[in-house]
Amino acid sequence: MFHKQYIAGTNVCTIPREEFELRQFMSERKEGIANASALLAGKRGARLVDAIQEGLAQPGPLTRRMERLFLELNSILHLEDAHNNPGFEFGCLNMLEPEDAVLAEICLLADGLDDALRAADIIPNLGESDA
Repeated sequence: MFHKQYIAGTNVCTIPREEFELRQFMSERKEGIANASALLAGKRGARLVDAIQEGLAQPGPLTRRMERLFLELNSILHLEDAHNNPGFEFGCLNMLEPEDAVLAEICLLADGLDDALRAADIIPNLGESDA
């Protein structure tokens, strides 16, 4: 009933099902992720998101480098660098008030990225032990 056309000499690259949600999340929210990352980590955050977008444009499954970049982005959105690195610069975060709607949006992006990273098996699912 359904037929696929095969063209000789072409390379076929498939995306693993586990990565689809992560790629979709980044595609649908790339502007918000870029703005949040730049707001929280300045130029470093902006370069990180650019590197992730470049990597996602490449065919095939995610590389270990890409997984590390996603983990770095996740730590920026969760402000983990602030705790681990005393020299961490908060970009423009110091200018925001705690009630600012931007902070709520950043929290939603961080939670969404967590879910997408869990679906892609880059971070462990909740309830899994570190054993």
